[in-house]
Amino acid sequence: MISESFDPADADAWIARGRRPEHAAVIADAWRRFPDLPAAASPEDRLARMRQRALALRPVMESMSQTADQERQARNFAFTENRVAKGEGDERDRAILRARSLHCYDWDKSVRYASGWYAAHAGWEPEVRRPGCSTPLTLAYDQGFADGGGNRDDLFDTARRAFEAAPPQTVAPLLATGRPVPSAWPKPTDEPLPARWNRRLLILGAPEAALLPRPPQFARGLKRQAGEGRGCAGESRQV
Repeated sequence: MISESFDPADADAWIARGRRPEHAAVIADAWRRFPDLPAAASPEDRLARMRQRALALRPVMESMSQTADQERQARNFAFTENRVAKGEGDERDRAILRARSLHCYDWDKSVRYASGWYAAHAGWEPEVRRPGCSTPLTLAYDQGFADGGGNRDDLFDTARRAFEAAPPQTVAPLLATGRPVPSAWPKPTDEPLPARWNRRLLILGAPEAALLPRPPQFARGLKRQAGEGRGCAGESRQV
């Protein structure tokens, strides 16, 4: 509550607000050695007192920052381990864990190691940087690139790794075309060639159109149908 009294020079007050005992002791000591000046003091003196107290609290702030960073790295490693254990992790996740176990890297260096390893494994070119600009993170990348099979000193290293990483080429199936190939053409026979469609229509419609004489079988069929028709008419008259 805002109404509660708070003594910054008391270590228990800082512990009650979530600070660690070792941090609370340093913070309380800094407030005891450099308390706030009264309001009647000049602004310059009050500002100088705040600087003195900030310098006294710097070790605590740095320790708190390191603790938060360690907790972040522990959470990231635990998350990655959980993904790999469930079978959801990829090659980068496994490379991160290898970097921690083989080279004792922290999270940031392990990520850079995994980037270098994956670049070498996938056949990519390494990162380009100026000579003499090496940092712990760039050295971790180079270590991962070397462990992945990369070699910066080899002129043909990228081409070789790209060839090894390329998937095998499969023969694409031949697409079916509208016209058959000559091997699929029908073989020659002694049978007559088929007539064109216009001629087929003419031949089929010729007897009905009296263009050609009707065959005897067709004439007999018409007479039989006519006789049946007269018989039916006679029976109807008898009834």
